[in-house]
Amino acid sequence: MNRYQLVELSSNRAVFSARMNWKTWGLRITLLLTQDDSGRTTIDALSEPRLGTTLFDYGQGKKDLHRILNFIEQEVKKPRTSQV
Repeated sequence: MNRYQLVELSSNRAVFSARMNWKTWGLRITLLLTQDDSGRTTIDALSEPRLGTTLFDYGQGKKDLHRILNFIEQEVKKPRTSQV
């Protein structure tokens, strides 16, 4: 996850900044987390170009979103050790 930097984190929101590459001038990725009554968390994700005049990013935003969401999924699946 070298391309991404976590720039904001709260209980219901995470914002990442993605460095530029040949496809894009960089992206801002926002994840909004909501938890329902059963405890299930839903993530709404938004990828926005850093440069407002960007017309297309050759699919880089979609790739970045998938990478971040896959990383989160893998972290959630890891077994947790209890601390006493």
